[in-house]
Amino acid sequence: MRRLGSTLSALLLCLACASALGAAGASAKTVHVCTSESTGAFTLQRYADQFCRVKDSLGSFRTKVLPVNTGTSFTPSIISAFTLKAVIAGIELDVVCKALGGSGTTTNREPKEGEMRVEGSKITLKFTSCEVTKPAGKGCKVKEPFEMTGLKSTTLAVAEAEPAKVEFAPESGTELGAIVLEGCSLSALNGSKPVTGTIVGVGSNEDFSLLEFTAGSGSAVKLGGQSAVFTGSSRDFLAGTEERLAIENP
Repeated sequence: MRRLGSTLSALLLCLACASALGAAGASAKTVHVCTSESTGAFTLQRYADQFCRVKDSLGSFRTKVLPVNTGTSFTPSIISAFTLKAVIAGIELDVVCKALGGSGTTTNREPKEGEMRVEGSKITLKFTSCEVTKPAGKGCKVKEPFEMTGLKSTTLAVAEAEPAKVEFAPESGTELGAIVLEGCSLSALNGSKPVTGTIVGVGSNEDFSLLEFTAGSGSAVKLGGQSAVFTGSSRDFLAGTEERLAIENP
């Protein structure tokens, strides 16, 4: 009887969100966790695997909607290497980082009826295993970790059928972080270079936990005051677990 009640509650919640969304004529995204738990508010789609990627009508896994206005701690994990590219003092600079750690809090918000969005706060992205691939052979080293800290995030408005789009920005000011380069024979590259602006990642309708940063995803970032390109991909996990977080429709 408890399971029937939970399923009915989940269905009513999803229907209420969809109804409000339709009335408002706008899109909405909420953050879920992929889990095999049997209680709570879930999307109707079932999956065969713990990552909620393989659809299966009899599967044990579903994505559970996280509570509104209740912060949930998460940790980011890298999928593909992150690269930051810019031209500094006329020199092409490419920094590639192959590991990602950090922390943050994610929260489902309903600022007004029918408008759902996901907000992040107190986010730290800690990049390690970094190297300078351009200019090559000039002795440049990245002082690690390279951190973006004190960030906030929010999902941007997109059409309902489109994947989520998430913007990261400083909670105050314009600086996301700073890269410190050492040992370069090209002296103009040595020292601390501020990373400013915003970075934007786009999700996937095939893998709701994926967030990909590309040259065309909407980032507006500068390195050392020069226009830069930030690329890479990641996904987030419920802190202290292997349960993936996913951003999808209510």
